[in-house]
Amino acid sequence: MYDLVLTDAVLVDPEAAEPVPGGLAVAEGQIVRRLDAGETPPARRVLRLGGLFLMPGIVDPHVHYGLHHPPEEDFAAEGQRALAGGVTTVLNFMRAAGDYRLTLPPFLEAAAARAAVDFALHLGILTHAQAARMPEYAHAFGITSFKFYMGYRGSEKERYGTDEALDDDLFVAIARGVREVGPHAALIVHAEWPALLRPEAPQAPDPLVELGIARPPAAEAVGLALAAAVAKAFRLRLYAAHVSSEAGLGAARRAGGRTTLETCPHYLTLGSDAAAGALARVLPPLRQASDREALWRAIASGHIRTVGSDACPYTRAEKLDGTGRPRPQAMGFAEQAHTLPVLVEEGHHARGIGLSRIAALLTSGPARAFGLFPRKGSLRSGADADLVVFDPERRETLSATPPWHAPEGFCVCRGRTARGWPVRVFRHGVEVWREGAAVGAVSGRYLGRSRQSRVGAGR
Repeated sequence: MYDLVLTDAVLVDPEAAEPVPGGLAVAEGQIVRRLDAGETPPARRVLRLGGLFLMPGIVDPHVHYGLHHPPEEDFAAEGQRALAGGVTTVLNFMRAAGDYRLTLPPFLEAAAARAAVDFALHLGILTHAQAARMPEYAHAFGITSFKFYMGYRGSEKERYGTDEALDDDLFVAIARGVREVGPHAALIVHAEWPALLRPEAPQAPDPLVELGIARPPAAEAVGLALAAAVAKAFRLRLYAAHVSSEAGLGAARRAGGRTTLETCPHYLTLGSDAAAGALARVLPPLRQASDREALWRAIASGHIRTVGSDACPYTRAEKLDGTGRPRPQAMGFAEQAHTLPVLVEEGHHARGIGLSRIAALLTSGPARAFGLFPRKGSLRSGADADLVVFDPERRETLSATPPWHAPEGFCVCRGRTARGWPVRVFRHGVEVWREGAAVGAVSGRYLGRSRQSRVGAGR
């Protein structure tokens, strides 16, 4: 007998061309088999979903928990809000200037103690000493993805507490480290070429326009071209985080190579005229309508293969000072709970992109990119039974109210409406979220990745 049967559903399989009627049978936290339409085998619990849509749990490849708050706080509170949006696995960026052999164990212990979602880690490499130890970090902690922060040269001491420059020499040292870790490893880059960045323009009419002038699309385009050239020289897999512009897309296409492009929901929906103003400051900045449409075309064509939230939890008071001006270092926001409805509304309803394609961007694409597929992001037999039941026609208004945000938080898309909201969320076959409220106990697991993981396998 199965533990759980979900029947009378429409399966949104990221590996299929179209959704199809059917169901799933679950035992011991894993998917055991697909069910045909109308099939209802015996189980301890049977849920008839009444034609609602069923897809794998979202794998968010780009979050920043524990960056500005204690990790146990973010992994608990932000993890719960992520679950509300159907996110069941996150890949979190860890960055610190010291030896990760000393800083990672307490971070992992604190995160795992209260994590609401399963999680893996990327490492930000900030020094030559860290670059030299990348194979050790991979072996000891199961971490196989490493990031170079190209766009932060000149602010190393203020931002990271290190006197070492985030320069070309360090980038090459990181590339060598990724190559030494092995062909399964990924080089992640924040691609903004420092020479084209300039101080924010105080004469600009508002903070978003200021930021866009200071960090133009050309900086992203040159950064992506250089990153792709380095990756090709070392025969590496490149993961281009948060691609924001048409210029960046063009540079990546011209460069070729084994590059996975990621964009974020805010680049697909918001521009420099966003009503949220300074609260919507993020790096790279929000762009123009032509950039948004170029990103959607790249999604439809398959050129962009992942969407990550770039969730960076801040309260309103952390984003703005007492006069309402932005705090310079407070870039980003956390709106993971809105990712699925925003993608369904803007991608499927507004632009006709298939739901299976939307699911692939959010599930199998990230899982493949970072060695978690088919355990995550899949409806195959043997996959973890992390599942989202959603209604593609259900319309809600995006807001800053719980459970989507902390009481002291904010919403950069506040007031917009979207269709495609999660109704139920399961993690390892256990229902953890239903109709806007947490149900049952949640306990996330750390996902160490093998140095032999098969990664980057696309269709």
